[in-house]
Amino acid sequence: MGYAARIYGKVVHLLYVRPILSGISEQALILEIGAGYNPHFTKDKFPNVFHLDHATADDLRAKYARDPHVGHLTDRIQNVDFVSDGSPIEDLIPTELRFDIVFSSHSLEHQIDLIGHLLSIGKLLAPGGRLLLILPDYRCSFDAFRYPTVTSDAILVHREPRKVHRGKQIFDHLTRTVDINPIRRLRAPDRAAAKFNYPLAAGLDALENAEREDAKYEDAHAWVFSPASFRLLLLELYMLGYIRLKVDSISPTYGNQFFVVLHLCEDAASPSAEEIAEFETERLKLIKKTRR
Repeated sequence: MGYAARIYGKVVHLLYVRPILSGISEQALILEIGAGYNPHFTKDKFPNVFHLDHATADDLRAKYARDPHVGHLTDRIQNVDFVSDGSPIEDLIPTELRFDIVFSSHSLEHQIDLIGHLLSIGKLLAPGGRLLLILPDYRCSFDAFRYPTVTSDAILVHREPRKVHRGKQIFDHLTRTVDINPIRRLRAPDRAAAKFNYPLAAGLDALENAEREDAKYEDAHAWVFSPASFRLLLLELYMLGYIRLKVDSISPTYGNQFFVVLHLCEDAASPSAEEIAEFETERLKLIKKTRR
């Protein structure tokens, strides 16, 4: 990443991210999802934070200790309060726990059922609570040659719940990812030098395996977004009645990621004709942005 890009990223973080994160009370009730070796909310500073992850703390330490890139960070792994087993996360958490903040960094793109996950988080938010997301911008990573997730992708997966990713997500992940991860938008030399990580045939084999009844979980970026495409996805899911989360803010991309703040809309009334017209106007603007 060049000097100008680093300065731009710092400005975006200063304007969009730091004011939100620094304003969170140390006494707030927080759920951090998928923190792994890089938690934002640590138990020594935030006594009311709970951590949910795919494995116990001991298992996470053993897993990441084998990775030469992050092995030195295993001492940052927090005690895991709730271990995900593929069931809705609200089933793992006592009903008396409702959170002021749910925080997730580079985790949403790995979830099997995007809509189901957002619905679960909505059930876990206290009145006035917020969902804070840090998401990778696919255009700035090894996903740069992929197409952004569209609403129909999320709906079809949600209608047929599974405990592993669908073959389409695995196929796209394997056949479209490339061997560069510049942490910025790709430039012409990057595109010229890029090579696929896997051959096409490997993607088909993985697709067929993923669709088997006895398929095992394979990790993947099942969902890919840019700031505009994610805003569009949320708007359409809200318009169609699939979620009740609404956007407070979405930052520009900084580095290879962007920051999202959502709140739960308590009013379950159907939108008026005027609101629908406004949504459609906004939807068209966002679609145009995603086509640039």
